[in-house]
Amino acid sequence: MIYINEIIRIPERHGIKVKVFADDVKIYLKIVNNVDFVQLQNALDSLCSWANMWQLPISVDKCYVLSVGKVVFSPTISINDHTLPTVSTARDLGITVTSNFSSVNTVKNSIKCVNFTQFLRRRL
Repeated sequence: MIYINEIIRIPERHGIKVKVFADDVKIYLKIVNNVDFVQLQNALDSLCSWANMWQLPISVDKCYVLSVGKVVFSPTISINDHTLPTVSTARDLGITVTSNFSSVNTVKNSIKCVNFTQFLRRRL
């Protein structure tokens, strides 16, 4: 439990919002200018230092940047000297989130899931 509490506190000290579910951590910040990018990078650097100190590796391959809203930024954000890719869609707890809040992919994915479930019921 100590680890989870620290993972939440470190970004929050930098003014970054944190959401945790099981072993997934999402951090986010409203970006208005370059100062906000620096704030986000500083929070990630602090989080990386803490993780390295406790020998808890961060799965950098599972990390990415998703810019959401009308103005799409393409920041260069890194974790342990590894630049994070910027994506236009992300799947989170079964929901597809897009940079422009489009629900088309979410609806298509839901339909596929329902169709597959119906297929399995017919087979059993």
